[in-house]
Amino acid sequence: MRLLGLIKHALLRARNKLNPHVASKLLSRHDFSNSRIRTILRESGLKVGDGLSLRAPLLLEDGLMISLGNHVWINYDLTGVGAGHIEIGDRVLIGPHVTLVTANHPLDPLERAKPHRVEHGKITIGENAWIGANVTICSDVRIGKNSVIGAGSVVTRNIPDNVLAAGVPCKPIRLLDTARDST
Repeated sequence: MRLLGLIKHALLRARNKLNPHVASKLLSRHDFSNSRIRTILRESGLKVGDGLSLRAPLLLEDGLMISLGNHVWINYDLTGVGAGHIEIGDRVLIGPHVTLVTANHPLDPLERAKPHRVEHGKITIGENAWIGANVTICSDVRIGKNSVIGAGSVVTRNIPDNVLAAGVPCKPIRLLDTARDST
């Protein structure tokens, strides 16, 4: 109970408003129930559907905007980088040690050398997708519904619906028979 009192006091000092970065710091250090995790994330302004299961730690950069669908499963050590948007659809499974990067820098070295030259994009993960362990998804990428991203992949381009994709860079390997392959 003392821990919750300290948390409430810290929240009051922050004008009763969490941000995703503060919420992720809280969730990186404490073992809360999934119900409490949903409450903390909602209080930080994130859209969180019903039935979220999340295993700490969760690391989110300040300014990142996230929308989580219903019945999303997030395993240990999800990292969200940048101040862009991340949309995760219903029934998405995310393996351990996944990194979602919404920040990008210009390719032109002269532009990149200028202060604050960060571009913020969007990542969309379609419903019923499965993201394997140790996957990195880069800015401005869409993962199609029912698709599976193999462990260790680096996703730099859009992945269509209903495919198994893997590799560095990640590429579709085969179509999934969604009647047989999805459960």
